[in-house]
Amino acid sequence: MSSCGILIEANTESVYVFGNILAHCNSCIRINDIGESGDTVRSGYIYNNCSYDDSGAGTHVVFHLASGT
Repeated sequence: MSSCGILIEANTESVYVFGNILAHCNSCIRINDIGESGDTVRSGYIYNNCSYDDSGAGTHVVFHLASGT
């Protein structure tokens, strides 16, 4: 995705996101569909990442709520 550095979708299991340099993204790390019904297996670790955006240019971490929540 051109506007997102790392995207984590619903029902993702055992994902490890570490040691990345993310720069000039609209959203550096985006976790989609938080609270979606049936999404009970999502697990993982996000650590030791570096993100950089010019002031006002983007968001470092985005938690996107599922529609209807």
